[in-house]
Amino acid sequence: MLIALLYIACTPEVDDTADTGTEEDTYVPEVAECPDVELRFDGDDPPRVGSVWTIWLTCEGTVLMGASRIAITPVEAATNVDNELTWAIPGEATIEMQTGQTKGSLTVTVLE
Repeated sequence: MLIALLYIACTPEVDDTADTGTEEDTYVPEVAECPDVELRFDGDDPPRVGSVWTIWLTCEGTVLMGASRIAITPVEAATNVDNELTWAIPGEATIEMQTGQTKGSLTVTVLE
């Protein structure tokens, strides 16, 4: 009888709240908003027809890496090869760039 009492007293309690591994955990990453987005460039300022600009997007001064989408309006204003824009016609143009979920834009006046 004494052995039975000692066994009951020394048996650990069962935790019904323990993770059994039967439910799938879903990870939803937090998306940080960037209060200071800037589209930066290396090239003539202001650009002229034939000038080449290398462009990149920054968040609070840090270069954003990854796949990027670049749109130029009007489309014929410049050609884009590997983040290098070659200005083709004079006038006003807008560059829009998106890296991940961060977007930035810049309006440029291209000289002849």
